Amino acid sequence: STQEIRAWALEKSGNYRQIADILLALHNAIAPIHCLPTELLSMILALSWDFESGRVAIRVGHVCRHWRAVLWQTPAFWAQAFEVEIFRPPIDDKRNIPQSYLAYITHVLQYSSPECIRFISHPCPGAISRLLSPHIWRIKYLHVVLRSSQEFKDLYNVLIQGSTHLTTLAIELKTTPSDVRTLDSLLPVTDSALPRLRELSISLPIVRLFAVGSIENARISTKSERFESFVEFYEFVEKCSNIQHLILIRTLPRWQKPSGHLLANRSCRVVLPPSLNILDLHHSDKDIAHALPFL
Repeated sequence: STQEIRAWALEKSGNYRQIADILLALHNAIAPIHCLPTELLSMILALSWDFESGRVAIRVGHVCRHWRAVLWQTPAFWAQAFEVEIFRPPIDDKRNIPQSYLAYITHVLQYSSPECIRFISHPCPGAISRLLSPHIWRIKYLHVVLRSSQEFKDLYNVLIQGSTHLTTLAIELKTTPSDVRTLDSLLPVTDSALPRLRELSISLPIVRLFAVGSIENARISTKSERFESFVEFYEFVEKCSNIQHLILIRTLPRWQKPSGHLLANRSCRVVLPPSLNILDLHHSDKDIAHALPFL
């Protein structure tokens, strides 16, 4: 009957489809790309990120099950994700970040371990700082924009845990002077917490918290605040005994009359460390002229 013929044809086509799938899988299994050692395939996958395509690189895991398995077991691939992306978390009116966004960062942090990574986030709310906490020990480059003293405190609580690999730290604090004053009670980070910190770019109100002896290059900027006095400036320079290049952007103390008493008082004059090779002063000629008697 017609129905029997249709049933027979459907059964046979299913059997032939299974045979075709097996043959196709066998064909793919012996393809040259699948004959690569796993270590070599991991190296190739780790190079699949670029600045233009961004997260499109993750799609290489859709090629086949073997590639997907290798991808999950290649920390260098996931570490490279942080090299090509500046995180700009979408924040709603209630300052909440979508859970899917946080989940992505969580997974990439997890699968990139134990590789050293760089992390850039503009801004960096507390929710993201807390995600970094278990991984701070392997962050080598950290650049964040913070919009309040609370966001800074969240990051500060992570940094004081210590990071033996952090070599570059850049913190841009965008908040009001009254909000900044709530940070006065915080203690400076110790030299042992950031033993390899070499590059520091930081907002003036929080510079005292990161004056460690290993710093070689420092950039200090501000919106409106300045060093209160040359004594405060001296305390920073004294702690950074290995500094080689110092950039000050509108941060020198406001003009003080250089009386004989002040110039004779050693505590009012800044003795620059012998290691300092370059001092860049991004100030007006008047500000620099007023500062010279104290240097």
